[in-house]
Amino acid sequence: MKKEELGLRFDLAGASPNLLWLRKRHAPFEARKNLRASKGKYADVRFGRYCCSASQDGVFASVEAHGFRRAVDRNLAKRRAKGCLYDLRDFLKPGNLYIVICRPGSEAMDYQVLVNDIKKAISESERFGK
Repeated sequence: MKKEELGLRFDLAGASPNLLWLRKRHAPFEARKNLRASKGKYADVRFGRYCCSASQDGVFASVEAHGFRRAVDRNLAKRRAKGCLYDLRDFLKPGNLYIVICRPGSEAMDYQVLVNDIKKAISESERFGK
């Protein structure tokens, strides 16, 4: 079964070989509702096993932003969260789906604080989800 048959579109431009970006709303609802959630100060992380025949050795990721008043702030927060996941790609486990949901205020926060917040939320969701 090909990626197109699954209804998934991957954004591979400039990505590392093991980090596959799922665009918003393309992860199946069954996969989204079975994810473990962890709340950070500036971003929430949902984490869970995600198997798809397109690539089972990659790390699947999606970044969303909710509650922003301006599109400029929302897009900035999403770009910064994507950068954080690029920095943490060695920390992520293959075959899993990570959905990062940015909160208002994350676009103005220091980048390293945001990286640490997302890393803490991922480690908590992995630790308590077993």
